[in-house]
Amino acid sequence: MGAARHPDPTEEPSSAVEDYVKSIYALQARWEGPVTIGDLARRLDVTAGSASAMVKRLHESGIVEHTRYQGVALTQRGSQIALKVIRKHRLLELFLVETLGVPWDRVHRDAELLEHQLSDELTALIAEKLGEPTHDPLDRSARRRARAGDARGAPQHPWPERRVR
Repeated sequence: MGAARHPDPTEEPSSAVEDYVKSIYALQARWEGPVTIGDLARRLDVTAGSASAMVKRLHESGIVEHTRYQGVALTQRGSQIALKVIRKHRLLELFLVETLGVPWDRVHRDAELLEHQLSDELTALIAEKLGEPTHDPLDRSARRRARAGDARGAPQHPWPERRVR
């Protein structure tokens, strides 16, 4: 593969790039290692060819490391993008519930759409309005354990740090 090109880090990634990076982040966290193209394609409900083409683009942009047949891993820049999107998503979920009264079972879909459009300035205002939350309001790890039959209680998972913007 050719040398990776590193675009201007202030350039905002597209919503498709954000979705891929967020998915790679989640899969890496689950398996604690590189992600296969097949697993990524299944998570995003795209063909393996489409996932492979996007991974190539992400690699050329310095967002992921990719070694053929060994998987995909986020670079530091890729992890920063993922954490920024996840933080926006979680802030939006909490804002929709606490400020607008949207039921929890309806906020995820709307947050998925809005997370890509939310400016850094509006993200900061929402975080301030919500009192700078530091934990996932849905405590997703506890819900996953409950579905798996694990009754252990655990503290809520922290959000991506505030400085990730």
